[in-house]
Amino acid sequence: MATTTNADFGATLNAAIQGGYVAHLSGQTYTIDQPIVIHVTSTTQGALGIDGGGATLVSQVTNGAPLIQIVVDPGVDLRYLTLSNFTIAGNGLEGAGIRIVADGNDRWVYNWTIDNVTVQHVGGYGLDVQGSVFEGSVRDSWMIDNAKGGAVFAHSAGGGQVSALRWFGGGLKDNGGAGLVLDNGARDLTVDGAAFVNNADVGISAAWGISAVSASTFQDNHGPGVWFQNYGNFNNNTFTTSGVQGVGIQGYLAGSATLVGNTSTYTGAGSDPTALADLQGNGGAFLVGDSGRIVTGSSVAVSGVGGGNEAHVVVDSQGVALPTLAAVSAATTASVASSTGTDAVESALRSAIASGTVTHLTDTTTYTVTAPIVINITSSIQAETGIDLGGAKIISHIAGGGPVIEIIVAPGVDVGHLTLSNFSVLGNGGEGDGIKIVADGKDRVIRDLSINNVNVEHVGGIGLDVLGNVSHGTVLESWMHGNGEGGARFANSAGGGTASGLEWMGGGFRKNGGAGLILDNGAHDMTVRGAYFVDNYGPGLYATSGITLVRDSGFENNEGVGALVGSSANFVDVGFATYGVQKTGVGGYLAGGQVTLTGVGSEYYGWGANPTVLANLQGSGTLAMVGGGEVVAGPNVTMSGGNPVINPPADTTAPAVTERLASDTGASASDKITADPALTGTGDPGAVVHFTVDGKAIAATAMATASGVWSYTPVGLADGQHTVVASQTDAAGNTGTASLIFKLDTTAPVVTERLAGGTATSSPVLTGTGDPDTLVHFTIDGRAIAATTTADASGVWSYTPVGLADGQHTIVASQTDAAGNTGSAAFTFTLATAQSAVQPGPAPVVTQKLVSDTGASSTDNITWDPTLAGTADAGAVLHFTVDGKAITATATADAKGAWSFTPVGLTDGAHTIVASETNAAGVTGTASLAFTLDTHTPIPIFTSVVQSNGQATVSGTTGTANDTISIYDGPTWAGFATTGSDGHFSFTTAAASSAVHFYGANATDLAGSEGHGIGKAILGSYKSDTLSGTSGGDVINGGGGDDKITGGAGADTLSGAAGKDRFVYNAAAQSTPAAADTITDFQHGSDKIDFTTIAGITAAAGVPLFQGNITGSGNLTLNPHSVAYVEAGGATHVLVNTSNAPETVTATDTHAANMEIVLLGVNLGLTASDFSHS
Repeated sequence: MATTTNADFGATLNAAIQGGYVAHLSGQTYTIDQPIVIHVTSTTQGALGIDGGGATLVSQVTNGAPLIQIVVDPGVDLRYLTLSNFTIAGNGLEGAGIRIVADGNDRWVYNWTIDNVTVQHVGGYGLDVQGSVFEGSVRDSWMIDNAKGGAVFAHSAGGGQVSALRWFGGGLKDNGGAGLVLDNGARDLTVDGAAFVNNADVGISAAWGISAVSASTFQDNHGPGVWFQNYGNFNNNTFTTSGVQGVGIQGYLAGSATLVGNTSTYTGAGSDPTALADLQGNGGAFLVGDSGRIVTGSSVAVSGVGGGNEAHVVVDSQGVALPTLAAVSAATTASVASSTGTDAVESALRSAIASGTVTHLTDTTTYTVTAPIVINITSSIQAETGIDLGGAKIISHIAGGGPVIEIIVAPGVDVGHLTLSNFSVLGNGGEGDGIKIVADGKDRVIRDLSINNVNVEHVGGIGLDVLGNVSHGTVLESWMHGNGEGGARFANSAGGGTASGLEWMGGGFRKNGGAGLILDNGAHDMTVRGAYFVDNYGPGLYATSGITLVRDSGFENNEGVGALVGSSANFVDVGFATYGVQKTGVGGYLAGGQVTLTGVGSEYYGWGANPTVLANLQGSGTLAMVGGGEVVAGPNVTMSGGNPVINPPADTTAPAVTERLASDTGASASDKITADPALTGTGDPGAVVHFTVDGKAIAATAMATASGVWSYTPVGLADGQHTVVASQTDAAGNTGTASLIFKLDTTAPVVTERLAGGTATSSPVLTGTGDPDTLVHFTIDGRAIAATTTADASGVWSYTPVGLADGQHTIVASQTDAAGNTGSAAFTFTLATAQSAVQPGPAPVVTQKLVSDTGASSTDNITWDPTLAGTADAGAVLHFTVDGKAITATATADAKGAWSFTPVGLTDGAHTIVASETNAAGVTGTASLAFTLDTHTPIPIFTSVVQSNGQATVSGTTGTANDTISIYDGPTWAGFATTGSDGHFSFTTAAASSAVHFYGANATDLAGSEGHGIGKAILGSYKSDTLSGTSGGDVINGGGGDDKITGGAGADTLSGAAGKDRFVYNAAAQSTPAAADTITDFQHGSDKIDFTTIAGITAAAGVPLFQGNITGSGNLTLNPHSVAYVEAGGATHVLVNTSNAPETVTATDTHAANMEIVLLGVNLGLTASDFSHS
């Protein structure tokens, strides 16, 4: 399957994935008329993917293929793929909405996210994930009304295994099959806070088991809410039905299941025929605090808290080994001065903190840092402050152990909201920490620290190091990978600062030295949800003072122990897996407190007998379990049913939602009168905000940022009073609201102005109309004056200016209403007192200019838009001559004297237009404008690309002179070229022969018109490359090696250069007589033209039926299902007939053939062996 894209969205997504960056769109609607297929052919690490910004993809695909398909090829490592913030609207005739495939254990997709994506009404599954796709999450996404089902995760036929999957929030509703399916061996999935509603089959189908389902709702699915086999853990779920969902949880056990706090509600008529659960098979069921009827088979052992086979306990005083970690360092132990660098990241971050704003940088995808960025915050900031890099990478060239970024809070400073988001730090091992944040003392604080989608890799120290007084901190979807001294650390500081109220949601820790996540020096108040701890060279979690809660997370192959704790800790729906290196799941030395394990499992997949245990706890304390497992307990550790913590203390607190006008434009900042209905407010970070407008719920929503700030602009509001209610519902079902009543007024006052007499008067009394009972302000001859008047109850006002000299004057009257809208009127008159005679006066002053001078400068009078504008006397009629000829069209100046006019029928070229006004005294004023009109849009077309001495030269044409060509190599800008008098351009740039180069071009002419090239110039490397063109006319040069070249649609120019090259055609439409490809250097006996995938060509032993050279001066016959060629005009024309009937061509007219490919040169000696068709 070749890589294909669909203009705009598909091309943007493909470029971002291949280029290793996140593309950002702004919410447009895209029509997708062919499947978007993206092959990832080389290891790529991001963040990479697309943020649709609320975009909608309207499917017109009707061939049953997925709308978006991302295929990872053998040997490829794809990390940090992200798809977010868009909706797919299907037609029911395509396949899946989104399909991600890594079909084999020799390719991988991991650390991926799908966030706020809705797929509805497609013909297949909404989301289809197959193969080696792991350590990823789907957040706040909805799969609605999809024919085959909502979402499916499956091991692939080629051996790839999905695992370590998370689904948080959102839901699966009204689908034609099951809501969510785990298939072909897939089982490692945790679901939290999702809704499964009215699916035509079960809500969740898990034939091989499921890790955990928590805090989710199941309503009227046509079958069980959940159907599973083998094992599963179910906590705090709600099952509601009128009868069609007969069983909430139906399982056939070959292991154990835990059910804690689940509820079943029947809403139908008559007695309740439903059951909360029906558990059969052979295994153990651990049931605590459920509400509803539970049916268990005779071979299912039922127990409550502390019961069942968890009692396989060995009393042993041999505990786990404790690692040695670096000591906590404090900013005050060695004062660090702020750095003074001028690079973009440091400048932007320093400016943001100084001004109390969040700076957004989107101008590049890569920043290089050569010295530590150190910023001391020396004054309090309550506004949200920080930086968002839009998915960019910071590449560290720092040596000497200094941090890449360090932020230090000085004594006495109170920081309200500090946010860092959407970037990666790529270390070299010579620096210290990646990001270090220090508030070393009780006399300073960061009240809200938000880190969102920030990845730190391969730094010499700790990836993220937070020390001291942080009263609330949230890390979302962030990965710490391969860092020398640890993934992340949160610690109370030496100076007394306390880190508390901490949350880590999603993302995780992989291959870090020391440990993955470290809570040190007494820090313990942290909740971890949906994170992964994998292959760390020490514990995945190191928490010697305990940890509040670890939930819905996975620990795999961490060295020695998955989670090391020293005091109270709670683990809910957590999986521990290893081939042997992670001997213990939860281990440590307790100094009192209770460790609770609820729905926690351990899996060994190594060779031989299982050497691992679920838990090994020494010291003194209590271990409480709901579920089973192998346990080693010290002599002073009590095994107890205890009181397992399924969640932190019951959440009955509704989200605190605030709402206000973003801009209260009225007389005061709090009168709630505005001309701008934009709203803003705060709520829970990352949560969706819903709205009702004047009592009616609307579909539009907003998303709170990582620091909890949201914004929304209602549309379609009429002027008048409105009530908008904003609401958030948290995972516990609590809803918080805020209501705002405001008056919208977008209409400016309508002001009129006139003199009591004519325009020549000795009594300058002004009168006019406006809004009743509203002040009228004045400017006289361009200067504002203090005098005002007030319109009466009927809106009429009058005013007599004083101190005016005889002559012409312009007076502007204006009113500003309560919402800040201003309306005005201007009037020009001539004052002549009794002591002076009225003279004809000067000529009217007429001005004229282009409305839009689109050329290289705003004054060069070159444009593609001939619209004119100018000034004259108020109400005057403007006449025009165009290139010396008077025309009948006129324009009229408005009350302020402004006029506009668009001449019609102008051809491109130089023009002169004279505008004139004749006043009441018969005096005429004129203004003349000469300009050049250029409405032609320059389109750059590549004609060649060649390489020599480490440089590439690309050439092309726009057909017009003096166009500026902007040339790109992939997403990277390469430079400018200018077309000569013949319209051609040439550009030479450095081009490594070890890489493939994809050149694109845009063109801008002197009038500012911009055209985008629809073809590419593709230059291969010295290796054997697979090169594919676009839908435009491409120029492809294979470079060295044995290349495989596909031009695609359009008339392409292809060159294999050195090597044995294969020119591949996948459809007859890729090279037709109307748009034939040209191969410039085809070598008989070495190169081949491959028609393998084209139907209608007869072949034997991989060689197509070859008619050879057909010659003659008249009509020539092209046999059915065969390949032939004619020689004419210095070229060899390869012709293909895919039909059942002969086709008639001539040496100069080949349009009847189904395909034509032009080979430069004649007497090439073509034979059947130059073609292939397997």
